[in-house]
Amino acid sequence: MKQGVNPDDYFMASKAPEPPREERPRSKSREPDLTLEGGLPSNIDAEKTILGAILLDNAAWNEVREHLRPDDFSLDSHKRISFRMSQLLKRDSAVDIVTLANELARNKEVESIGGVAYLASLTENLPRRPVIEEYVRIVKDKSLLRKLMVVCSNAIARAADQSETALEVLGSVEKQLETIAESSPLSKDAAIEAFFIQSLDKANDRYKSKVAPRIPTGNAWIDAKIGGILHGYYTIVAARPKVGKSSFGDTTIAYNCQRGTKVVKISLEVDRDTSLYNLVPHVVALPNIVCVRQELQTSEQNRLFNEGMSHILEHWNLKIYEGDIDCDETCWIIDRETKGSDEEVLFVLDHFGLMVEAGKSSAGKIRESYVTDSGRLRRKLYGKRTAMLALFQLNEVPREYADKLPRAADIGESKKPLQDCAACILLHRYQDKETLKMTKKANVNLALVRNGGAPGNVDGEFDTRKLEFLTQPEIEYPDYYGGQND
Repeated sequence: MKQGVNPDDYFMASKAPEPPREERPRSKSREPDLTLEGGLPSNIDAEKTILGAILLDNAAWNEVREHLRPDDFSLDSHKRISFRMSQLLKRDSAVDIVTLANELARNKEVESIGGVAYLASLTENLPRRPVIEEYVRIVKDKSLLRKLMVVCSNAIARAADQSETALEVLGSVEKQLETIAESSPLSKDAAIEAFFIQSLDKANDRYKSKVAPRIPTGNAWIDAKIGGILHGYYTIVAARPKVGKSSFGDTTIAYNCQRGTKVVKISLEVDRDTSLYNLVPHVVALPNIVCVRQELQTSEQNRLFNEGMSHILEHWNLKIYEGDIDCDETCWIIDRETKGSDEEVLFVLDHFGLMVEAGKSSAGKIRESYVTDSGRLRRKLYGKRTAMLALFQLNEVPREYADKLPRAADIGESKKPLQDCAACILLHRYQDKETLKMTKKANVNLALVRNGGAPGNVDGEFDTRKLEFLTQPEIEYPDYYGGQND
């Protein structure tokens, strides 16, 4: 426990993490009622044995601190005693009845733990050589049971309140249960036979990652350099506003749909209709503007537009989710679209969030949920024949710096997603110095690469008809329309 931590944070009744989305007002019915005839799960004797063993032999603390926190104890007095013990030991001070009583007195807590007499009672009738690991296991198990009760009671209250959707409640509960499960290392067998095969598999997976299965992006240079989007991970594509990161995503969607891959787009900004219209130029020879603004079409363009839409419907394995979809709901979508199938799936998330401050708005909070829960998102993808292209938005820069290439440092404060991604790609379009309008000249930069490949950048061209980044070497796209897509 770090120096300067407020002990009151550890003396509250043991509880699971709060639900991640608190912007809605909560009614009184949300407070879980955990009043039970038999009380909450606990084992006071096991708690006293652990604390008494530390008093008699401070070396026992090493076995305790790895698995227990002060809030794992059920009694307030035991929480306080455990916390003060940890403070003394972190200062390399001996812990016995005298030093512990002095530390408690200094913080005016002697009476709240039952007095010095209670400290003395902790060492009475102890087993001659208590097996601390067994007692720690018991206390941790009771702590987890209490947390489970809080999560379940909270879920019942939230469901009864009906101010949230079922998916919001389910996503929140799933996240809390994952946190509880991850805090239980004692549930794993320490014998080497129990985890040897798993450890060997992990090592071989790292070795195989150099040639691991990948899903192409459709951008020739990137696919030649790193092979595409690594299975089991997400790849970040970041750009300043209006540069074309969503267009890059559309290129990846179209290319993979044309090669028969199942694609799932999760759109936080653009509605499903517009998402679909933006894909039409990738299958018929039409500029993007007339596909999204149908009132500009000529009769021939309208015929081609309908032809393209029909082709997408008949031949593409594509799904589009839209709306204020947070990280919990995205994890639910990943489970839903991969459950019971070993089919290769590409997820395109547009967009992951602002790489710097997410802001105070509802949309900002939704995007912030992806930043803070990026590790959970990666765990949902890991081990499956699936990958994700996560589109990110960098902050806009003043006009005088608009031609300066973005760097990984522009990510700013929210660097956690970079720790969990397989690669980070930065997109840029150059501006005309006189008109300040964006030109066709563009740059694609592999700012971060893991699991094979090396960083680098290349200039290319931005196709203003399809809204697509073009770089060498060329990839031959399937010719569905007799050369119309050239």
